[in-house]
Amino acid sequence: MLSGIRRTAKELWGIFTDVCIDNSDRCVSARRSLLISNYLTMLAQSVTTGTFFTAMLLLMGADDVYIGYVTMATTICSFAQFFAPLFWERIAKRKPLIILFMSLYHLLTYLGMTIVPFLPVSDPSKLVIYLIMTILAGLFNNFNAPALNAWTMQSIPFIKRVNFTSMTSLVQTIINVICVFVAGVFLDHMEASAKTIAGISPTLFAIFVLRIIACIAIVIVTLLHILHVKEFAYDEDTTSKGTKGLSMLILPLKNRAFISVIIIPCLWMLFGGIIGNYFALHLIDNVKMSYTLITSANIISTPIILLTTPFWALMLKKYSWIKIMGVALFGHSVAYICNVFITGETQYFYFIAIVIGHLFAPCISMVQNNLLYLHLPETNRTTYFSFYTLMSNLFVFFGQTIGTFFVKNSGNLKFEIFGVSVNNLQMTSGIAALCGFMLVIYTFWYAKQSENMKT
Repeated sequence: MLSGIRRTAKELWGIFTDVCIDNSDRCVSARRSLLISNYLTMLAQSVTTGTFFTAMLLLMGADDVYIGYVTMATTICSFAQFFAPLFWERIAKRKPLIILFMSLYHLLTYLGMTIVPFLPVSDPSKLVIYLIMTILAGLFNNFNAPALNAWTMQSIPFIKRVNFTSMTSLVQTIINVICVFVAGVFLDHMEASAKTIAGISPTLFAIFVLRIIACIAIVIVTLLHILHVKEFAYDEDTTSKGTKGLSMLILPLKNRAFISVIIIPCLWMLFGGIIGNYFALHLIDNVKMSYTLITSANIISTPIILLTTPFWALMLKKYSWIKIMGVALFGHSVAYICNVFITGETQYFYFIAIVIGHLFAPCISMVQNNLLYLHLPETNRTTYFSFYTLMSNLFVFFGQTIGTFFVKNSGNLKFEIFGVSVNNLQMTSGIAALCGFMLVIYTFWYAKQSENMKT
């Protein structure tokens, strides 16, 4: 046991030195800034999304169908990425504009949406305003995403990408666990106090405080990007200068290797989109689980993440990314199955699902974020980034549409499995699990095909 801990610590130190100390490419300062930015962004997202996002919308009078529509609206904005390269590929120095669009997105997301519940208008009007802000923020973010990726990846060479992703995933997960738990305890404490503050309900006031903390964190993120991440010259495509306009946007479709590998994370995101925010809605509305209990389960997974992240990083360096991804997808699909059995009487299934999910989540995160780099050309990278993000978000949108349609038209669905009562919200996880198992089959088939092509 002790030797295993020492080995894990040694592997973690090796990952840290490779990413944050080795300066052979003279970009170590930028990588440190990107890591801190990623960590602070996770802090902001932890206390504003998931359960806390659902809670705020419920306080504004939203129902389960509206929550589905908001989620879908966020995703459909990804279509802005399809045309983004036509703009970005013509600009040599992109950093100032990238910062501008990023700031507008953050301003709407972490400040504009925060004040919507306090506007002196009716709840239906608040929901309309919130939806409009969601769409505007999504457009700014998605139009900016390809350029932001092309800029930041200049400081992360491919040889360091696995270790960089490992450090990002490991620490972000820990930040998420701690912040979500603390925020949940804070929310429950405020609800228990039952004291209005300046005429504001304690729950809404707690959510307001959390979103202000997120806003401060995001301001620091923006400053880090501005001050420390350099911008270098972008590669030009000297072999296809005649490719202009819309024809440039379909270049990835001609890269069969690229398409065949990104379909794996895209389909996985589709299945996750089916669940969407309905899992959190089920825990809050049906199971009546406290925010503290919802968030405390993640604390259990922290040591698992610490031990498994170096393990997955080692596996990815030794073996096929695709095969390892297949194993992780199978494990996480089992966690989705556990979600189906969570009721007020069987809340222990929630803890089982959390533990199983976090055993495999670090691997999925690392591979999912890096698969597109396997067949990414040196030129027209903003086109490929925008295409991949467009495709992934399109698949998420399809998943959210399926989930919303299913929930909207199955309100009376109730049955029992092994004595456990199951409703339509729980079945979104069941559908995602069954689809996940089918994706595992394709993943292993693709891995075998790739090996045959090499031989």
